[in-house]
Amino acid sequence: MASKKRDGFFKQRGSRFWSCRDPVTGKRVSTGFKDKAAAKLWRAQRERIAADPATAKTEAAELGEWVQNFLALKERTVSAATLEVAQQKLGHFVRLWGADFRLAVLTPSVFDDYVAQRRTENVTDHTITKEWVHLRGVLRLAKRGGAYPGDIEALRPLDLHAGYKPRTRALTRPELGALLTVLEPGHMAWVCVMVSLGLRKAEAERLLPSDISATEVLIRGTKTAGSMRTVPILSLYRPLLEMARPHLPLPPWPGAHKSLAWACKRAGIDYCSPNDFRRTHATLLHESGVDRDVIRRLLGHTSTAMVDKVYGQPKPEALRDLAEAKLLTAKVLIESPSERFRRVSWEWFQKGKVA
Repeated sequence: MASKKRDGFFKQRGSRFWSCRDPVTGKRVSTGFKDKAAAKLWRAQRERIAADPATAKTEAAELGEWVQNFLALKERTVSAATLEVAQQKLGHFVRLWGADFRLAVLTPSVFDDYVAQRRTENVTDHTITKEWVHLRGVLRLAKRGGAYPGDIEALRPLDLHAGYKPRTRALTRPELGALLTVLEPGHMAWVCVMVSLGLRKAEAERLLPSDISATEVLIRGTKTAGSMRTVPILSLYRPLLEMARPHLPLPPWPGAHKSLAWACKRAGIDYCSPNDFRRTHATLLHESGVDRDVIRRLLGHTSTAMVDKVYGQPKPEALRDLAEAKLLTAKVLIESPSERFRRVSWEWFQKGKVA
């Protein structure tokens, strides 16, 4: 219950004085003081800030406003999927701090508290680092607009490390066969499409029968510049694609992770996620000796970095077969040390080097 307004102040939600109108933001705001004289000094300071337009701008800048500015800028340059990720990451700051959080009070200690809170929510440092990257983008935009006065890089805690360990799970051919036998037809089609074409889940959802010709498939990707692509139907994967074709467009698959966990258990294999099917596509190609630049083009990446780091991880036995095939082709033979020693010694003796 608010007390009677006097001299532009009132008490609400406790014993601290609130200002009817903040000279800087024009909003009702708590002064943070219980003493009336201290509240008046606070208002006088805010009036001096309001008299300086540059200072007033930084003091009035709020998180919600600049998050929206940042997202509006990203909307013009990134895909819908990437924009959705940015909204999700920044949404945690708005959730914990509030949309009316003033950027001027964002200090390293405030961000430390945010990191500590997120860790209590069982969030990994890798995820928090991604959130920090998006917040940094918001702050850079605000700083360029004269709305954030702080040192952006000083905000990140020294003990916050990305610690990214990419998943390496890829199904072997026997594992894939075992999994397909326990899936219902619609779910089986999902797996066949993603493995045969190396698709992301969203790309598989958009695949239509008309996108498939006798030799090529149009992939309606949106995540990166190379996601919208046409790929050949490879002989290795043609049988899988033919199995899935009658079920296109693919039926919805809500709860895919849970369904796959159950199916993997029935098939007697380790758990795999929908992303592992794309990795399986690339890994089987890598194990067959396909060049990594070809693989990255099939996956829709702009460089081979992701192929090297995440997708192309052949099994040891596959590496052995690849290496042996190359050695047989090159007819490479390394002499044993003893054999080489005998040959060199004999040549030396013939030249009279040895008495």
